Amino acid sequence: MMWCRRLDSNQHARFLRQGILSPPCLPFHHSGKELDVSIAYIGKHLSAFIALPAFPAISCYNPPMRKFRESLSFALRGIWFSLTSGRNFRIQGVIAVAVIVTAFLLHFTYEELIAVVIAIALVLTAEMINTIMEEVLDVIAPQYSEHVGRVKDIAAGVVLLLSFFSVVIGGMTVFHHFGAF
Repeated sequence: MMWCRRLDSNQHARFLRQGILSPPCLPFHHSGKELDVSIAYIGKHLSAFIALPAFPAISCYNPPMRKFRESLSFALRGIWFSLTSGRNFRIQGVIAVAVIVTAFLLHFTYEELIAVVIAIALVLTAEMINTIMEEVLDVIAPQYSEHVGRVKDIAAGVVLLLSFFSVVIGGMTVFHHFGAF
């Protein structure tokens, strides 16, 4: 939700003189009327001042914490969707938890743990990107298409390839931990 504050012409002119408000620099056209938009920093908040013809400027900004919380809730909703709708993501998530628990039980060093966590993060991220591609392609081309099938196969191949190399990284890390390398 945006917080808006109306400026009278004296405040608008004072902000311009003090350099808080930039002069109107971005003309927009809406319903045949030109709107001037100025950008300003007031405190720590970025504000956009919209000047309508024959109306004083209006200051609108979105408070940073509210915007962050909304973005965080959207991101968590996306992860939840991946967990609930993607069987492979759930399987990879269970394997990831098992690998991390095993790494702690084997007392991996900090560097070894970082390698394992990066490999896990890459696989889970690739699986989410694969899910994104499948969802978008299902919307764009709901009917069967050989080209869409190939794109989905390639995306699944990327996940498989990353999973394979993650297993290699995990194996090398275990061998290194026990002094085989």
